[in-house]
Amino acid sequence: MAEKDKKEPVIIKIYVIILFLCGIGLWFAVQPAVHPAVKSRTASDVEIDKKVVDALSAGGVKQEDILSQYAREMSAGNAQWSEFYKKIQLRGGNHSDNFENTFRSIARFFKVGLSRTENVDGSVTYKFYSSSGRNYSNVTFINPQKTEAGAGKARS
Repeated sequence: MAEKDKKEPVIIKIYVIILFLCGIGLWFAVQPAVHPAVKSRTASDVEIDKKVVDALSAGGVKQEDILSQYAREMSAGNAQWSEFYKKIQLRGGNHSDNFENTFRSIARFFKVGLSRTENVDGSVTYKFYSSSGRNYSNVTFINPQKTEAGAGKARS
């Protein structure tokens, strides 16, 4: 009889532990339904912008070369993100093509798309975007050839 008395408390303890684990599983399963959905903020937008700023700094872009910059807060469904816009006047030997490989590396690292658009005014815009239609970062370069070509003609 002593053996039977020892086995019963062990079985009861195992049963209580299983019930406790089932309760925890049920709590995790019901938790999202109890609390209303909170808009989730993507961190990719800010991280992409940080890498773009690092690439611009490494490429010789100075603060005085930035003509304008701003961010727009966007949301769709339960997601929120920021779109960053920069307009940069390149000077000296800098050209927008110098940044393309670095921008492609950033796009591959974050698994986002990168597009390059040559604008009518001669500027070039690089756009980082996701497959879901989110636009993360736009960098527009005003290349020095436009301004220097006019200055070169005046000297001749």
